[in-house]
Amino acid sequence: MQLTQLLYCSKSLNEITHQDAEVILIQSRKNNPPKNITGLLCNNEQYFVQLIEGDYREINDLYTTITADKRHMKATILSYQSARTRLFPNWSMGYIDDNHYINDLLRKYIDTTGLLELELLSKAFINYMTRVSATSTKLSATSN
Repeated sequence: MQLTQLLYCSKSLNEITHQDAEVILIQSRKNNPPKNITGLLCNNEQYFVQLIEGDYREINDLYTTITADKRHMKATILSYQSARTRLFPNWSMGYIDDNHYINDLLRKYIDTTGLLELELLSKAFINYMTRVSATSTKLSATSN
């Protein structure tokens, strides 16, 4: 297996509610384990940011499915790389609900013309996700 990590950001067509995120988490936690996919989802009211990791074929197929989802648009890959180890080995899909920090990161790297400085945004999100996952204090209680 060639372990691959893909981080993307997309803009929701409608305001994202906690219930919207919960629907995605339930679906991910059902579909990901048989495919050995793990990851972490973040969102604010407008944007999704998600890191998914697993075999490159499974990740490519999942990203194709994600981009076809009509709930969002402008899916943009921020990072796509091979990895030696998983960042989130124990989560079929973790969830961070921290709108303040996510808003700050997005405001810093996104403007009205679209995504900017993708490499910096990608590094900032991966660092944030790794730091928060290590403490687990801000993760959803159902992050399994």
